[in-house]
Amino acid sequence: MSKGEQTKQYIIEQSALLLNKQGFMSTSLSEIMAVTGLKKGTLYNHFKDKEELVSLAFEYCLTIFEQYIQNAISVHTSSKDRVLAFIDAYCSFDDSTLPGGCPIINVAVEVYDGLSELLQNQARYGMSYITNVLVDILEKGVQEGEFKRDIDTNQVASIMISSCEGGLLMNKLRQEQSHSRFIYEHLSAFVEREICV
Repeated sequence: MSKGEQTKQYIIEQSALLLNKQGFMSTSLSEIMAVTGLKKGTLYNHFKDKEELVSLAFEYCLTIFEQYIQNAISVHTSSKDRVLAFIDAYCSFDDSTLPGGCPIINVAVEVYDGLSELLQNQARYGMSYITNVLVDILEKGVQEGEFKRDIDTNQVASIMISSCEGGLLMNKLRQEQSHSRFIYEHLSAFVEREICV
């Protein structure tokens, strides 16, 4: 990696940590300059505009989130254990994992009204990717006879992910971690009761 590429990656990583916590659209360029220790000209040498930097910073955060989920499920072989690991990882993704927590919910809340079509599309992609990971696990569980044949895997994935996101949002709002734990416990029981054969 060239020195220029290293500098660009440094800017993306440092900006991502700030933007995910303070807001992708609401954080000023001067705040990005402060956290990177670089001048505006240096930033614009590596990015055509703030939107490109914000987009790449979100992509970086999304990669951290996706890898966190993948790492959690990769150590399990049964579909049931993979689903439970997925839920646990999702519910435990907080400031200690990435400052600001889940980047998808952060962007969804910040740009819901069309403030940035680019970020909205990236968040939609991220949510689709994560949803498909869970749907694939559920479908494999159905095929291998671990899960009931009549479950609607897309509906179950939607319920689970919506519940996890809601728990994370409640954690932020109330500044306590218990809500996502309640969601994990509820969804674990749901898996046993409604999904497993």
